[in-house]
Amino acid sequence: KAAQLGRATPALGQFDPMADIKAKAAALPTFLQRQGAPVAVTAPAVAPRLLPHFQAAQRLAAEHGVHMTSELVATLKALHEGGVPETELPALAARLTVRAGLRVVGGSQ
Repeated sequence: KAAQLGRATPALGQFDPMADIKAKAAALPTFLQRQGAPVAVTAPAVAPRLLPHFQAAQRLAAEHGVHMTSELVATLKALHEGGVPETELPALAARLTVRAGLRVVGGSQ
């Protein structure tokens, strides 16, 4: 009767009658998005495949029409020491086919 008159908590405060309601409020369900809503998707970054120098030279000759000479192969190895990235082949073909040297424009008379 003394505990009832003193309004003591049952079980010395170790029992929480609202515990299940608090747990449900903390873990809300995840809802599906509406149809047509934009979705933010991040794709993993994939490094381009590295081709060995011999295979890069073969592909440059076959796909881009570069006539590979020993000088061009040496330039290829100097530009890309660890291997040629597959995405660099078109730019490399353009770089290797540019005519080097000086040209006289207009000429002197």
